[in-house]
Amino acid sequence: MMTFSNEPMNQTRLARRLLAAALLAIPAAAGAQAPGRSSLPMNGPYTQPPALLNQAEVTALALSSYPQQLKEMGLGGAPLVRLYIDEAGAIVERRIERSSALPALDSAALALVDAMKFRPALNGEHPTHLWVTLPVQFRISIANAQPAPFKTPPRTINLRQVEEQLGNRMAYRTTRAGHWPHVAVFIAKDGTPLAIEMRDPSGDAALDSAALLACLAARFEPARAANGDPVESWLVIEVRPER
Repeated sequence: MMTFSNEPMNQTRLARRLLAAALLAIPAAAGAQAPGRSSLPMNGPYTQPPALLNQAEVTALALSSYPQQLKEMGLGGAPLVRLYIDEAGAIVERRIERSSALPALDSAALALVDAMKFRPALNGEHPTHLWVTLPVQFRISIANAQPAPFKTPPRTINLRQVEEQLGNRMAYRTTRAGHWPHVAVFIAKDGTPLAIEMRDPSGDAALDSAALLACLAARFEPARAANGDPVESWLVIEVRPER
């Protein structure tokens, strides 16, 4: 089952579907450290959080480190990285807390975190350690980030085909995190999906990758304005395999 709601987002153009299928066949987090317990201490009291000292450098690196193949395909996401910053401001440990369902984005997020330099957290006047959870967003602005209002929302014209494909991949699948993945799609006036982003992963790598593949395979009747003209629109899709 695929259910829909509309929501504004930022993204870029989609291309190279065959490459996308090959890329998404890799299990998410294959190249990243999986969430797990740490021997490092938990957070104590603090009055100020850590401060990023090299914002300009990190911003420039973020722009250049977006994986080119994913950028060309319009695929994006926001992996969550958990990192431990010690009393000297050094990153002692970091890991992917929640995968983007795209291994290349997860790896890019970890590389970006490795380049960050911090002033440590403070408890009063004294430096202290702190665990921080940081979303690393990979999004590229499209030409029209705020599409015109529409009267008729977009609809999937090959929904049965997409559901069958998803069902064959993930028959009787359940999520470990208790919710289904939500994928956002930017749909052009001709119904072509130009951008796809995992907005809210389920946390199940196989299910999240299958959800992206299902959205890559979808074809749409575009949204239409009150006068009947096709308009660009964003669509948020909750992806549920048939059970």
